[in-house]
Amino acid sequence: MDENEVRQKIITPSLLRAGWRDDDINEERTMRKHVEFTKGRMVFLKDEVKRVENKRYDYCLRKHGVNLAIIEAKRYDKRAEDGIQQAIEYAFKLDIKFVYASNGKKFIEHDCFTGKEREFNIDEFPSPDELYNRYIENKNIPKERLKLLQTPGYYEINNDRKTREERYYQENAVNLSIEAIARGQNRLLLVMATGTGKTYVSFQIVYRLFKAGIVKRVLYLVDRNTLIDQTMQGDFNKVFKDKMTKIKNKKMKSNYNIYFALYQQFFSNDDNKIVEHYKQFKEDFFDLIIIDECHRGSANETSIWRGIVEYFKPAIQLGMTATPKYKEKKEDNIDYFGEPIYVYSLKKGIEDGFLAPYKVVSYNSNIDDGIVVNDKEYKLKDFDNKIEIKDYTRLVAQTISNFLKYTLKDRYAKTIVFCEDQDHANTMRRELINANSDEVSRAQAQEKHYVLRITSVDKTGKENLDDFVSTDSVYPVIVTTSRLLSTGVDTKMVKVIVIAKNINSVTEFKQIIGRGTRLLEEKGKKYFTILDFKNSVENFKQEGFDPTDYPTIQGKLGGSISGGKGGYPPIIIDPPTPPLPPTEKIRINGIDCYIIREKHQLLDSNGKLITDDFIGYSRENLIKKYQSLEDFLRDWNANKNKTKFFKILEENLIFIEYIKGCKEYKEYDEFDIILSLAYGKKPITRKTRAKKLNDFINTFQLNAKRVLEILLEKYAQHGIVEIENPAVFQNEPFNGNFDEIFLPFGGIENYKEAINTFKEKLYQ
Repeated sequence: MDENEVRQKIITPSLLRAGWRDDDINEERTMRKHVEFTKGRMVFLKDEVKRVENKRYDYCLRKHGVNLAIIEAKRYDKRAEDGIQQAIEYAFKLDIKFVYASNGKKFIEHDCFTGKEREFNIDEFPSPDELYNRYIENKNIPKERLKLLQTPGYYEINNDRKTREERYYQENAVNLSIEAIARGQNRLLLVMATGTGKTYVSFQIVYRLFKAGIVKRVLYLVDRNTLIDQTMQGDFNKVFKDKMTKIKNKKMKSNYNIYFALYQQFFSNDDNKIVEHYKQFKEDFFDLIIIDECHRGSANETSIWRGIVEYFKPAIQLGMTATPKYKEKKEDNIDYFGEPIYVYSLKKGIEDGFLAPYKVVSYNSNIDDGIVVNDKEYKLKDFDNKIEIKDYTRLVAQTISNFLKYTLKDRYAKTIVFCEDQDHANTMRRELINANSDEVSRAQAQEKHYVLRITSVDKTGKENLDDFVSTDSVYPVIVTTSRLLSTGVDTKMVKVIVIAKNINSVTEFKQIIGRGTRLLEEKGKKYFTILDFKNSVENFKQEGFDPTDYPTIQGKLGGSISGGKGGYPPIIIDPPTPPLPPTEKIRINGIDCYIIREKHQLLDSNGKLITDDFIGYSRENLIKKYQSLEDFLRDWNANKNKTKFFKILEENLIFIEYIKGCKEYKEYDEFDIILSLAYGKKPITRKTRAKKLNDFINTFQLNAKRVLEILLEKYAQHGIVEIENPAVFQNEPFNGNFDEIFLPFGGIENYKEAINTFKEKLYQ
């Protein structure tokens, strides 16, 4: 029996007898089968971007919405143990604690709580209650808080099916937060990369806490109006439409359940005296405070903003950020909240195919090492900061424009140019307009902007922000900014991010990169490009750029409300202060500027930047996966289906399909390409290999011999994947006549046996 037969005839009946339900809607005890839980990473193949195969499990067993167990099925003639390691890898991602593998003869269990393994008979699988009770016991959830754990999230049902399935990491974030609160923990931190749905996660947490009666009033704190509007118009509007309000004009009404607020709404300055409007509420008025983008500002004890969360200290406080301040400063947000409850990083999002990968193009000019003006030397970091070199700004603008026109070949690719300050953003805007006057004129004919500055002082820019972030609006195409667009704005269609400013903070760098990470395949957004003029690419190498290894807190009921080590609340943003008088820049012109170096890089599977050398990169990954020729041959011979084997290589970023298309490899089989690439063996052409099968084919009767000769010819022309593809029989000369194909062999099983021998002899 193959895996499918083992599942249908043995494993599923065994689970049903144990009390699991074969029902995707009834969350009381559910058996989900053969579900994809990642989308498949987007990988670069020269100028093409494609997905590698996604990950799927055979079974996921749930009770009360908790993922309890994962099962990996193997063929009847395989060992059950062969599937346990893969299942454990999946369990790590899905935060599942009970892992099983079965070949239909027995089950292997790996308990992630204890680290122990055991095996048992096929009819002895644990019941839903047994697994759930083991889970609760190991999680230390008090019995009086089980109601919270068992309260389901919000889902819309259409035709007996959920209209939206949570992504696995969103489910992890919600469940781990709910479990921590059930244990009595009331300072929590979620770290989730930009574009992974922090708002959706916060909505589900609020919904479940409301339904369970744990909270009645929620304060949702943000620092920008756009974040409030996005949140209120999304999932929250479906459930809490008449129960939520936006605090305006410093008025604190008390008849709502959910309050959305800017920090600025809680304070005013009356004759140089700070008025704390939030004190119109009692300190225990809110049961839950959600602090969005909690990486902002500092936890300086003297900051007046500290007063908000300190005043409401009895409340559960949930911080959410894509960029935790981890040991950047003494007063970081992790010091207050403690280690994150859950981390879903940019690297993981790209790896799973939920976020867009990126290329980096680094530029160096002939004056980057510095110029001397009035006996003073100015380095690259001083450009557009202390000194304005109009020729350099013009060079950057022209390089950006040429990239869109000639490299990307898309002059309507949404682009954000991050500049040193508002003055620099204005100068850059003018140079970009002059470099794209034809498109500017075309846009103006429609009363639109092709290039626009969007900063805090630009009324027109801010009025056009909605059009820029819209997935349907063409204009504006290129925007210049300094800080306004670095965080909090959902720029789904941004395909190019230009760094033309000094970035000294990994946090700021990650926020800027986050503007491009949304995937929108249906609109042609499969990746984005970073154009770097300030050597900011070095931030990718900084410790903490993509942290993924935070330990998980195990809180206890009745735990301290003071949070982490310091006990001080996080301060999200410093109060508005009058801008400093602008430093007068030295402004010069007439400098001969030109690009002397252009370096293209892209991400590998470990989130590292690599050069655009797919052959060398594939060789490196081949040797990493198979350190010896013997290791490779063992795996090659064990995988009868070579098409599936090549997909496994592709998942490991070994681009055999791409290499096969290169001129020097066109005549060779994938097998020979690998032997040549990684182990220095002299390759044999496909036609030469095909000749090795003449004696074997001559052992068959006339009609069977004809079928094999046709397949051998197709192999010689296109390779092994061609003859493994069932579609080969739909074309000439077979035309879908399966009787004519299989009968000469005495049936399909004999045909399969002949083809397996065919492939074995091909590679001897």
